[in-house]
Amino acid sequence: MYAYHTLSSTWVWELDLFAVKSIRGYFASRYHPLILQALSLAAFGLVLVYSFAGNPHGENNLASSVVWFFWWPLLPFLTFFAGRIWCAICPLATITSFLLKPFGAASKSRGDSLGKYGIWFSGALLLILSWGFVVWRIEGTPRNTGVLLLALLLGAVSAGVIFGRLSWCRHFCPIGVLAGLYSTVAVVELRPQADLCRSRCGRRSCPASERSKICLLAQPFSSIDGNQSCNLCGDCIKNCRHGSPRLHLRWPGRELLRPARPSVDVAVVIATLMAVLLLDMIRMTPLYPSYMKLALQSGLAGEYELAFSASMALLSIGVIAALTVASALGALLTRESAIVSFARFAYVLLPLILAAHLGSSLFHWLAHGTRPILAIFRELGIPTDLPPVVRGSIYVVNEPLRVLQLTLMLIGLVWAVYLVWRLAVGRGDKPLWGEVVPHAGLVVALAAALVFLFTLPMGMLH
Repeated sequence: MYAYHTLSSTWVWELDLFAVKSIRGYFASRYHPLILQALSLAAFGLVLVYSFAGNPHGENNLASSVVWFFWWPLLPFLTFFAGRIWCAICPLATITSFLLKPFGAASKSRGDSLGKYGIWFSGALLLILSWGFVVWRIEGTPRNTGVLLLALLLGAVSAGVIFGRLSWCRHFCPIGVLAGLYSTVAVVELRPQADLCRSRCGRRSCPASERSKICLLAQPFSSIDGNQSCNLCGDCIKNCRHGSPRLHLRWPGRELLRPARPSVDVAVVIATLMAVLLLDMIRMTPLYPSYMKLALQSGLAGEYELAFSASMALLSIGVIAALTVASALGALLTRESAIVSFARFAYVLLPLILAAHLGSSLFHWLAHGTRPILAIFRELGIPTDLPPVVRGSIYVVNEPLRVLQLTLMLIGLVWAVYLVWRLAVGRGDKPLWGEVVPHAGLVVALAAALVFLFTLPMGMLH
């Protein structure tokens, strides 16, 4: 049930959750992920209906409230505690699979050639979605929320028709790339028992994966070495005749000690994600109106949309440039490859990004968490004495929440600096200080910026 082993001279602890029969029984049953898929599909249908037929004002609309003040803040927590499980129950994947199954497209894969470039597609869509969320005022306009969901559904079905095997989930989905990156810091992992796979099957291909009908990521189970390759759909558990799958409770982000396949494209997406998060947090503080007023009055940007677009682009370029400089300094001092250093050390930002996203989501729940409940009660005609939500012009300071947010940031900072230390360890047990100093300095600088933003009063996103 318990296991200890070494990884890069670090003691690693893990707990096999499948030792609890009820947990393994659930994942091995036909009810997983069917029940969760049915619930998410029903919620998706209701959201679409209320997006177009509900209250036209976002703050009073059930769809906008559920999507942006319940599901979106929930996503980082869900990913931290359950990895990429949202990808297994996502209504877009369920609908696409159902529509394409009669034509056989759902069981074929013609998108393998996209694997090399998939992260660019999904990363670009994530950036466009973050930009459009503000420019198109999606949060406050229920109809725009519905249009966005229908556009994502159309993209998923179209990708399935053209490339097959739910290629949207593997190569295009912006939520999928976000969940995949966050899942590397998750507290759970589903892994094969390598020795058992070799002794019982003795081949590279995995019979359990070949019998799989619903695995969205089309990853041979016996070769899974990271959470980005698994969405906990449970299909391999049902199909493996030798009981190889193990669901481990682990130290958060353990796999970041040795990234499975570090690459420059993933590193660029991680750096861009940090920039988007910084801008979102700035938009929640009094700094943002003052900054936008200055930008518009200066004549550098005549319209709000242009000023925001320029700000997002410049901040993204700035974070990527900062990581590039840190990697170049490390390479100069250690005579290592700057490109390899850039790809490896970008992963250390993930604990920091997730910690900040969790802290931001906590504020959304505190300030706006009653919105979905109020919207549901309003639709049912039930009176309620719940307090009103925080308005956009009001900034609040909640000391217990601030303590929790700063605690999350401290944990993220410590873990990120530790990752820098571990990744900088060479063939021996001594770190390459030329890599530690610039990358740790970058981590501390970004953490300081995030901590500063958390110390400011916060309000709704502008």
